[in-house]
Amino acid sequence: MTEMIDFQLEDLADGPLRLRFTLLDSLDQLPECEGLYVLLGHGPQGLRPLAFGTTGNLSRLTKGADFAAALREGFYAAAIARTPRDHAPAGIARALGQHYAAPINTRQEALRAIEAASLPAQLPLAAE
Repeated sequence: MTEMIDFQLEDLADGPLRLRFTLLDSLDQLPECEGLYVLLGHGPQGLRPLAFGTTGNLSRLTKGADFAAALREGFYAAAIARTPRDHAPAGIARALGQHYAAPINTRQEALRAIEAASLPAQLPLAAE
């Protein structure tokens, strides 16, 4: 029997969104299609999300930076879901990562904030 994991987002403009992810028994089961993924660790209270993401080819998931980071964080399993219609996949992955406090997504958000706040490439010279 295939095991499913549900994740829900409440704060979307067009109402709540429930996503059903299929827990994979093996990474050999990754299909060659686009979709969402969640990389999971195992904690004292059960499975916990390490990272949410999206890719154009789920079969290449193990070659990505998120997967390498998840291995360092205690990767235990992966689950996949179809990309929801009428929603931007990257936006959904970011929202899931924030809502469920996935540590890899949290680091990515922090890096984006640092890059957005970085100084301009050309600093003005001191008054001459």
